[in-house]
Amino acid sequence: MSFDTLFMTTLNLTRIQFHIVNAQLKKLFTSKNEQNYIYDKKRMNLLAEHHGFLLRYINDINHTFSTPLLGYMALLIFSLCLEMYNVSTSGSVEVLMGAASYVLVAIWGLVALFALPAEMMLDEVYKICDSIYSSAWYNHPKEKQTILLIIANAQKKMYVQAGKFVNVNLATSLNGIQRSSGLYFNKSTLAILIRRMETDFWSPDDVPLSKEEKQFFADTHQRLKTAFKMLILFCSLNSGCACFQTFFLPKNAFVMVFSIVVPIVSLDVMLMTILVLTELQFKLLNKEVEAVFDIDAATDENVDKRINRIQNSAYFSRWYNYPKQAQSMMLMISAAQRDVTITAGGLININLETSLSTIKTMVSYCMFLQTMGNK
Repeated sequence: MSFDTLFMTTLNLTRIQFHIVNAQLKKLFTSKNEQNYIYDKKRMNLLAEHHGFLLRYINDINHTFSTPLLGYMALLIFSLCLEMYNVSTSGSVEVLMGAASYVLVAIWGLVALFALPAEMMLDEVYKICDSIYSSAWYNHPKEKQTILLIIANAQKKMYVQAGKFVNVNLATSLNGIQRSSGLYFNKSTLAILIRRMETDFWSPDDVPLSKEEKQFFADTHQRLKTAFKMLILFCSLNSGCACFQTFFLPKNAFVMVFSIVVPIVSLDVMLMTILVLTELQFKLLNKEVEAVFDIDAATDENVDKRINRIQNSAYFSRWYNYPKQAQSMMLMISAAQRDVTITAGGLININLETSLSTIKTMVSYCMFLQTMGNK
């Protein structure tokens, strides 16, 4: 609770500072009197300086709270998943009441102590542009350059982040709560995902491929087999070490380790397989798009059928041979330009940048613990 209270208090005090700046900016240049203008100019410079300080202070907040906030968020989401599972499976009234109470308190704490203060503070941050524009700046147009600089500085994206890659706000928090509940209340989602893979994925035999593209598929298959072999090797070594440790540890500890490790390894294999197979589907799709308007093999009827089959598009097909399909091509290109991300819990993007940031945060946290231990 100490960390919760400190974080909430810091954000609320910072929000009040931004609110003061907004209120003062709206009152600038209300008079055309020269003496009042000199006073307003000094006050605007002071407000601009304080605004810059507050923006730097938000960066300091991120630097100070980022790592412990990430640990808190991870622990909270994990505990919510466990308690949601208890709520959905337990037949005991006592267990149900305890789990439901924990879930309600945890959700209240996440929203009221973290997400809502961060959201309200950032709302005040983004009001700076409206506040300075709402002032009577037109009474003194020679100050427009300073006002433009304040507006430009106020338009920078500011975030409160956990671990430098999870934004702390209402959208992220509600998304995390939704994912936590959906993990156990929508148990059929994974089965549907696998079933669609079996029925809707294209076979390489249905798409004409060049020798190089066939080699790409063969190499990908070989890499997947190599990854499976390495995974089996590491799991075998891990199992051997765990079996050796049972001579020195209670059997319950051995069972707990395997009850955690086996599901995680299974999830790793399943996720890797799904992503690789999906990558191959996009490879087939790109090849099909490039040939969709091949004038030597296409008729209007065939083009219409293939257009309906393909969901995304590529500019490098011979679309100019069929100008009446330009609208369909534009719709496909528009759909292909959407940002597509693989996320964990709807919070964290799964990519190389996030992975490196996680490793960096982990190393920083270990060094922090080591420093605290030395003291």
